[in-house]
Amino acid sequence: MRGPLGAGKTCFVKGIALGLGVTEDVTSATYTIVCEYDASLCPLYHIDAYRLQTPEDFSAIGGEDTIFGKGISLIEWSERIEDFILTQSIQVTIEIVDGTTRRIHIARKGTS
Repeated sequence: MRGPLGAGKTCFVKGIALGLGVTEDVTSATYTIVCEYDASLCPLYHIDAYRLQTPEDFSAIGGEDTIFGKGISLIEWSERIEDFILTQSIQVTIEIVDGTTRRIHIARKGTS
């Protein structure tokens, strides 16, 4: 998931979590990097790569085990760990139009 600070990436994750039946409070993963939630069908992983300096930082915390596991991974600042993103993934880009309006672009990875 891509977009500038304040675009609503975490809010988007909260909506997906709600739709998947997560009952816990979904919060920003900026400082924890990975948050795991129990969804009705499978685990939901909320990953925030903002604080990672290199893709190797993601690997060092076991990130591959998370995104290649059996759950659903929603990744904020995914461009920071592009090497780990699956080719069959969906890319969500949130654009700030103004103070109260956002434009959301959804595409398969590799398409525009």
